[in-house]
Amino acid sequence: MLFDLPVWANVAIDLLVGVPLTGLILFMAGALCGAERLDFLRSLLLAAINDAVVALVASVTFRSLAGPEWDDWWRDTRTILTGGGITLAVSLVVLTALLSPLTSVSVPRGLFVWFMQLPLYALFAALIAGGVLFWRGVEQVTRDQWAKDQFITGAWIFAGFLGAILLMVFGVSMLRRFGRAR
Repeated sequence: MLFDLPVWANVAIDLLVGVPLTGLILFMAGALCGAERLDFLRSLLLAAINDAVVALVASVTFRSLAGPEWDDWWRDTRTILTGGGITLAVSLVVLTALLSPLTSVSVPRGLFVWFMQLPLYALFAALIAGGVLFWRGVEQVTRDQWAKDQFITGAWIFAGFLGAILLMVFGVSMLRRFGRAR
């Protein structure tokens, strides 16, 4: 289980974090594919149904593939690849089947929405992993006083560059709005 938490805690984390994130990714993929009737609330509904079906299928699949030691399913590469392939196929079928009646999206466009989700999932996973690794680096650096001072100085320099970029972007956009910069 995730973080060695009980099942009810994992379900709560998935409902509070997983479903909205999946809904957001589905909404972004729909926007990129031109699915006009796929608004954010429908994306949340579709994500909740899709997550429920895929979680059930993944649980049954990994329990049946890993046998009696299904808690250690992540140690066997064959189990991960087979279970992941089955779960992805089920996700493709379920999401495409749900998109057609609920949002009037054609089947090819529904397939395209599903495929557009994959790089968005990778993007969010990389963003989260980068944040975790950055935080681990901050924890490591702040143990030494000299490194802590260097980190704070670098953070102020980075904040200054970021502030200058934001000032230029918003300044130019404000000037364009009032007709002074063309």
